[in-house]
Amino acid sequence: MTQSSKAYELLTKTVFEELAKLEGWKTLEITHNKILKSPTGAEHQIDVYMKY
Repeated sequence: MTQSSKAYELLTKTVFEELAKLEGWKTLEITHNKILKSPTGAEHQIDVYMKY
């Protein structure tokens, strides 16, 4: 990952956090670089993950 792509991902996370505040979204989690497991056990890396 390059510095510019990481910076973009973190900016995207910040935008989602601010939108959540402004819109009153009931978000439970906004995370950068989240690892999720599929039902088959495969791991998937997600740049910006939002769960609500």
